Amino acid sequence: MPHFLKSRTRPAFIALVSGIAALFPFPVFSGEEILNQTYEDTNKSFIRVTSTFGGSKTAGYAPYRIVIRNNTNRDRIWNLQFVSKETYGSLGYRANSRYEVSAGSEIQSDFFVPVSPLLNSSSAYQKIEISATSPGLPRLSREHSSNSSRNWPSIALSENLANRSLVSLDKKKDAMGYGGNSFGDTYNTKLLPREWIGYTCLDGFLIDEETWAKLESAQRQAIVEWIRLGGQVEYFSTDMDFDLKHPTLVKLLDSTGNYDRLDLGLGTVRLRRWDGDSLPESLVPTYRSSIPVRNAHISKGFGNSWLLYHNFGEKKFNLLLTFSILFVFAMIVGPVNLFWFAKPGRRHRLFITTPIISLAAVIVMGIIIYFQDGIGGKGARIAVAELQSNEDEMRMYVSQEQFSRTGVIMKAGFEAEEEFEISPVDIPDSPWNPISSRSRVLGNLEFSGKSYQGDFFTSRSEQAYTIRTVRPTRSRIEVRKPAEEGSPPELFSSLAFPVSDFIFRTSSDETYSSPPGQQIDPGNTIPLKKIEGTSHAALVKDLCKELSIHNKVLSLRLRPGQFFATATQPGDLLIKTHAGISWQNETVILTGTVDSGQPGEEALEAVDKSGEEESQ
Repeated sequence: MPHFLKSRTRPAFIALVSGIAALFPFPVFSGEEILNQTYEDTNKSFIRVTSTFGGSKTAGYAPYRIVIRNNTNRDRIWNLQFVSKETYGSLGYRANSRYEVSAGSEIQSDFFVPVSPLLNSSSAYQKIEISATSPGLPRLSREHSSNSSRNWPSIALSENLANRSLVSLDKKKDAMGYGGNSFGDTYNTKLLPREWIGYTCLDGFLIDEETWAKLESAQRQAIVEWIRLGGQVEYFSTDMDFDLKHPTLVKLLDSTGNYDRLDLGLGTVRLRRWDGDSLPESLVPTYRSSIPVRNAHISKGFGNSWLLYHNFGEKKFNLLLTFSILFVFAMIVGPVNLFWFAKPGRRHRLFITTPIISLAAVIVMGIIIYFQDGIGGKGARIAVAELQSNEDEMRMYVSQEQFSRTGVIMKAGFEAEEEFEISPVDIPDSPWNPISSRSRVLGNLEFSGKSYQGDFFTSRSEQAYTIRTVRPTRSRIEVRKPAEEGSPPELFSSLAFPVSDFIFRTSSDETYSSPPGQQIDPGNTIPLKKIEGTSHAALVKDLCKELSIHNKVLSLRLRPGQFFATATQPGDLLIKTHAGISWQNETVILTGTVDSGQPGEEALEAVDKSGEEESQ
């Protein structure tokens, strides 16, 4: 961008772009084919790219359905690239996928495109560029854009709910002063993802009972996993007798007896009754206050009040040292070089002395940076891991937050052991923060399977990320003997790691804890003692205080049958990113519900199969 747009004319330029976006929003509807191309002279070979949830989102991963037909007489490879970025802003995402299509065959695949968040920018106008290439065939390129509202949640609703309601909901939303696109995007049930990560671009998911009944079990399971990580689902029924057709949801409804709201992990399912015709306009102000906007949390939830960042300590910019080095270099390469090393009559020496002086300055700077910042980096990370060991799930849901400060990094990207959702967050301004309002020079992040390349961990910078993943697991806490009058329950640890500070609340609202500081190794009974009063609440609050989402985690404590603990070897549970970062402070808060018995054989086979697929 020209330099003049970075100064006084920048606000005017942003206003102009935003105004054009408002007049010509180029909306994209669910199920619309963004790219549909039949190649000439290839016997009608084609490629189709379809958006599942409509236009550009403001965070998370957006699902796209890829269909490629190869009618040629030889095998072909298609390479697709998705670029997501703000119209004005330096943070861009690039994701690549590769498809091998045999001669005379067709493939269908879902691809989850990481969407760059709106970090502290005046513009809410985003676009996703799609390009497809195959050797011997013409390059294809398409673009779709949206003007998103920063303060309005990203909502998807079923066609049954949208058919007679979306127009009136849009009018109500506009009347309330929220700009951007529609109240929500409609979706086609057949296109819904079968993996949780495909729902992370949403803040709210609205579905009616008829549509829910049509979902495949894998789709329902993916939605439940997304809820556990913070998703918000609104389930609309015309009948008082809700039939969610999912074992986990049915069991929880039966156990709580609450047929209006069901809390799952960090997320919520709200059960709503409707007339089967249209949705009331009163939902618009309700959703603005009840559905959290994840992009708002990413851009505003990690300020000075984020204790993980605050407790790590601030690094001061040594202005005097920097000025001194530059001054000495300027004096040597200038006057000293001209009037001493390359005096008049010996100016030809400049071709030798200037490179030597510059090289020496680089070496001196490198030595200073090495002793001041070192190689690699240091950081702190914390996660809440929710363990659900019932035979219908057998999953661990990990939500991690981390902050790091780097010295000299040889490679900014990294190879991971697992796929996960990762997003940079906006931390307070500093000379080391590449996405602060004073710099905006982060560049691009590149995603390809388990490979995360680009400017994730650049040299001499600060980085903060929020990361989420779902893992299959056999770990569990078992109830060997329920609590009896005057005695605590007998709980057994079948976890794969040791824990301490164990707290458990029974269904009768009694709270028990393990002795302070005592480690509980796998394969042992958990020693418990009843806690009187509310002292346990202070302990749980202390465990969660460094999390930006500590209020959400604290809400878990209110549920009967829930336990809290800390992992004494947290490194085994935390999501691994760059190997060059030395983590000085690591914490894992383990929570979940206890298991009343052994998992069934079918569940164990499902976990084994899931683990095999993940390793492949």
